[in-house]
Amino acid sequence: MELGVYTVDTWGARVGTGATDPQYCTLNGVAKVAPAGAKAYLVANEHICARLASIINLPVPPGVIVEAASGEFGYVVLRFGNANERPPRLIPTDLTTDHPGIAAGILAFDCWIANGDRHEENVAYSPGIWPPMAFDHSHAFFGDPGDPGRLADHSMLAAVGMLSQHITDDPAPFQEWIERVQSIRPGVIDEVLESLVARSIIDAGEASVATSFLTARQATLPDLLKASLPGVNWS
Repeated sequence: MELGVYTVDTWGARVGTGATDPQYCTLNGVAKVAPAGAKAYLVANEHICARLASIINLPVPPGVIVEAASGEFGYVVLRFGNANERPPRLIPTDLTTDHPGIAAGILAFDCWIANGDRHEENVAYSPGIWPPMAFDHSHAFFGDPGDPGRLADHSMLAAVGMLSQHITDDPAPFQEWIERVQSIRPGVIDEVLESLVARSIIDAGEASVATSFLTARQATLPDLLKASLPGVNWS
């Protein structure tokens, strides 16, 4: 799998002595800040999805939780590719033809996290220029503007997006991603959610609901995929 390339915006002073000669720098990023006075569900959505994607090695850019000057929580995702350039609008057949495994991974992941907002402008890929990368998960999971009650429906079928129209009927690329998702231990999922509770981004009750949702959908992911992608020859 190709690695995303991240650009340094500015280079600063040397940190000090050391065998590797470390140096301060700042990187390009894209920030989303929760609306003033509202619960930071978009921050939770981005954080949860990025951490889980990292565990299964799905190409999603890394990010961090920040506190804005207003005091509200935000989420900053590192910009990948060429500095100050937005990825071109995805041609879905390029991705599904060149990287069918990654396309299947994005579909399986979106099915797991109930992301119905996958489209040509939040998946990057341009042959020889931009490596595959899926981003923008603020509408997944708790949803937008955010409702923990959404997670009570463990069998929710969110629209899995434009990639589903361009995959073949071969189920093989999905099996690897099903196994990766199901290999994540419940304790690891707990830790991801508890890190948000520790920062008061969500509360303990919301974390418990979210953990139950994710663990239930881990177990039923094959059935959720079959229901969401009827064009695949699952038999």
